[in-house]
Amino acid sequence: MKSYRKGQAAMEYLMTYGWAILVILVVIGVLYWMGILNPKAPEACTFKAGFSCASYQLTPTTFSLKLGQATGKSIRVTDVGCSSADNIVAADGTVTWANIEGDDALCCDGACCTGACDDANNVATIPNGESRDMPAALRCCKDGEVVSASNTPVGDQFKGKVYVRYVDLPTNTVHVSIGDLVLGMEPG
Repeated sequence: MKSYRKGQAAMEYLMTYGWAILVILVVIGVLYWMGILNPKAPEACTFKAGFSCASYQLTPTTFSLKLGQATGKSIRVTDVGCSSADNIVAADGTVTWANIEGDDALCCDGACCTGACDDANNVATIPNGESRDMPAALRCCKDGEVVSASNTPVGDQFKGKVYVRYVDLPTNTVHVSIGDLVLGMEPG
């Protein structure tokens, strides 16, 4: 009779706490399914010293960027591109551009997105310590395609790099600055 009571107590213990654990697991599953326990990385646009993203936004049709600079000199931005691929940066750190003196289309993910990631009209002069909106509607590339609602739904995050080619006005020297970008697709 004594072992029967111990067995009954053990069974009651397992049933009581078993149901409690099951309820907790169901709640955790529901929270994960709702996205509450699946946090996204915070939005960020960061460059090395000298450049900053004053504002930025990604929609299914455009990537808008307000670029700030503090290089110590006035610059003229000639091209801006955005891509999820790292392979447009050569081993020596230079950016692969389709035609450096022609239409200046940025090659995204190894495939050229002419007029999509970059536009020859992306020209803005930025005095030291100031910021300017990039004048043309920019596009980002992801997996060799232009970012759109079909490959990056609204609410999903885009992770990639921003490439800025600019001319140092006092010396007329061409440079490229590369920034990291994490932002969510917003409704257009």
